[in-house]
Amino acid sequence: MDRLSLRPLEWYNLAKLHGPHHTILREEYYSRGGVALMSVDELEEEPDVLRAPVLKDVRHDLRLLWEHTLTRRHLGRKVLAAWRKQPKAKAAVFLAAMWDARKDVHARVHLLHLCSECLGTAGAGLVRRAWADFDEKRKARALTAERVDKAGPGGKPAMLDDDEVDEDEDEDEDEDEVNDGAMPFGLSLADRGPGIGLLVSASACCLPADESFARVVSEIEREPAGCQHYMLGLLQTLRDRRALAWIETHAQSPVTSVWGSAAAASGLDWSKAVEWLNQGRPMSLVALDALETLVFPFGNPEEDFYGVRLLDPPSRRTLTRVLKAYAARDPVPRVEKAVDFVLSYPDVLLDGKPYQ
Repeated sequence: MDRLSLRPLEWYNLAKLHGPHHTILREEYYSRGGVALMSVDELEEEPDVLRAPVLKDVRHDLRLLWEHTLTRRHLGRKVLAAWRKQPKAKAAVFLAAMWDARKDVHARVHLLHLCSECLGTAGAGLVRRAWADFDEKRKARALTAERVDKAGPGGKPAMLDDDEVDEDEDEDEDEDEVNDGAMPFGLSLADRGPGIGLLVSASACCLPADESFARVVSEIEREPAGCQHYMLGLLQTLRDRRALAWIETHAQSPVTSVWGSAAAASGLDWSKAVEWLNQGRPMSLVALDALETLVFPFGNPEEDFYGVRLLDPPSRRTLTRVLKAYAARDPVPRVEKAVDFVLSYPDVLLDGKPYQ
């Protein structure tokens, strides 16, 4: 070996197999093009001799484009634009095959991103397959947990039958190799949030609205009532007005701000906000949190949800009158602080101006 670092093509060939987050391929060692950043080699001309393919070299062929995509740490607009130019039906069939061929987290994160950004309804089959895998992994882990519980303290779980073993379990990569904060499907509630969030995002873009809403609500309702608020970010992703009715029947004290954030993203209008304020707690607190969220962060251009607004907004006089009347009925610091904040930014809440 006459070099201490990989040349761009060598890095590229390894990255498309193992992902660019592999310990020896990461961004602290190599640029996006595979050029060694801390090389002490003297052969400066070799990166030109063994250069890595660039997007224009591969965008004409689905397989080459997919291999190039696997070497990307994050999917930028140029890569997404190249995928959008592919025939959707053909791309969907190809990516579905890649879902079966690649079970590592990095590849599957990219596949779900491509579904969300490029395939539209053509990606419905792939998204349903992803949900099926998610359900299978959850069932396998639930079965394992049940065996451990039956074994008792300090005991060993009973051996699983051959037909109960998840054959794909050992083929998953280490959880440390994660892209865009996504986690492998089927982990505990604390770990699986970002992973299922990406799956829900793909569902919102590719599945019929009724199906995606039913799947998300079912997933949230699997959690104990006191833990459901940890999953409400999924409703924010859907932005489905039917979530308001679900929130009404499930919100409970203590009310955390995520209930309001979910309502704000789900098409909250002023009449519904007033209805909740008049109901009192817990829905009045959900309404206040939703109004705060519509000011910030949803009113902040730095946030992805910029543009989410209060529907059918009232006049400033009506807004002031209703909120001050509620604050007088429920004079606690949380309520007073929220009312003061909302009334300080009426142009953001009512006119859609950016939060500053």
